[in-house]
Amino acid sequence: VAMNYSAWADWYDIFYSGADPAELNFYQGICKAIQGPILEIGVGTGRVSLPLAQAGMEIVGIDL
Repeated sequence: VAMNYSAWADWYDIFYSGADPAELNFYQGICKAIQGPILEIGVGTGRVSLPLAQAGMEIVGIDL
């Protein structure tokens, strides 16, 4: 399973590289309104959570 996930994650990042700027603005607004740590369930490769963390948001991601 781990091998299949790794192979898929590489392709996923190629086809879906980076989050849409409008999507990131939406999530940044939510993070600012909450004013606390954020938990992203189903974080995957971090397409959304990594840019949010780089923007100074406190975010933790989990995936199965």
